[in-house]
Amino acid sequence: PSTDTSLTLEFELSVTDNMGASSTDKVLVTVMPNLPPTASAGQDITQIETLLVTLSGTGSTDTDGTISSYAWRQISGTQVSLSDSDKAVASFTAPATDNEITFEFELQVTDNLGASSTDKALVTVMPNSPPKITIDFPISSSRFFGDNIAVSGTASKQGGIDGTSVNVNVGNSNVSAQVDADGNWHAQDVPLPTNLSNVVIRATATDKVGETGEAETEIENIPTLTSPIFTFDPQLPHILYAVDNDYSHSRKGWIVSIDLQTMQRQLLFSHGSDGFYFGPIAAATFDPLNKQIVLADYSKGVHTFKVETNRLSTISGNSSAFENSLHPTDVVIDAQNSRALAVQESENPSLVSIDLSTGNRTIISDNSGVGSGVLFRSPRRLELDTNNDRALIYDDNLYAILAVNLSTGERSVIADYRNGTGDWIQYISSLELDSNKLIGLKSRQD
Repeated sequence: PSTDTSLTLEFELSVTDNMGASSTDKVLVTVMPNLPPTASAGQDITQIETLLVTLSGTGSTDTDGTISSYAWRQISGTQVSLSDSDKAVASFTAPATDNEITFEFELQVTDNLGASSTDKALVTVMPNSPPKITIDFPISSSRFFGDNIAVSGTASKQGGIDGTSVNVNVGNSNVSAQVDADGNWHAQDVPLPTNLSNVVIRATATDKVGETGEAETEIENIPTLTSPIFTFDPQLPHILYAVDNDYSHSRKGWIVSIDLQTMQRQLLFSHGSDGFYFGPIAAATFDPLNKQIVLADYSKGVHTFKVETNRLSTISGNSSAFENSLHPTDVVIDAQNSRALAVQESENPSLVSIDLSTGNRTIISDNSGVGSGVLFRSPRRLELDTNNDRALIYDDNLYAILAVNLSTGERSVIADYRNGTGDWIQYISSLELDSNKLIGLKSRQD
């Protein structure tokens, strides 16, 4: 029977056999009242607007039976649509709000014998505030050189940083940062653009709702020259142009301008820009009439770089259009004749004229019958002596300075170990004519 208190019932059993004999026994039955289940609506909840709120009644228990049903209902607050209100776990989407709002929900649990109990939970919905983010490294306006940089900082948000992501953007590169529980974030190996000297680094923090906070810093990505070849515009002598030719470095083939008055450097061109790839650059000179740098590429011919448009092109290369290949070791400008002069030491050592408009090549002097005199062995360096209509050439195998008549191609020795006095002419890395004096720079001692 139903009871609110404990009841004891006594029953007697009497059994009789076929001969009429009998005996009895008794049993006590204790009837306990059904204990109601214990409802648990869980801890009070604080959530951000527009996010999912989960109400959990899984902590509800029944010590003397089983829970047969759950029923959630909203007691107060702006009416919301409650999903799975007849299950242990119910949910709803927090409404958008400009102010803090509170909801109260009641859970009723009923056991297998119909007993029930209730519990309540408060839900506080907060208006979302965008995350805040700082970039702590690198420091704004600092100078840096490299292909990649590590970027770090801190992110914070009202209500906690959980679920907030950080993305670092530099140029066309985006790198996801690692964010710890305290909001410290770190992005490793963020690629730096090779064509920008002033680089903007932008970090964006995105919270669970999708709101964002941004921070940015600007650094100077200074080109560091490791194996430069220099030239300059005589009309702008304070601007030095450097071609970095270190092929062991990932930034080979840079063309950089250097203002000698301010010492500011600017990257004009990098290897691979516009699909153009250098070979080994042996020498560079400046063509003042056409405002261009002329480059001697040992494997690909002669290139020009227009400093006003930052455009590089090959004016005389090793294509089927030319009968003989060109592997220049040095180049100079003969402005009076709108041509470049180049020397090459491979295949047919020679002095070659290159028309700056067409790229057409003409051999001025070689060992195959153009010009006469001492044979070229390894012509490496070249200087133009306009007053005497000749080219002055350092031959690395002859250890000599040769003069080549630009009209006849005739070759003669000016100085070697037998002609003139002083040190041997060896390891000359560049030549410069000063009036009637030829200056050679030695790259190393004997």
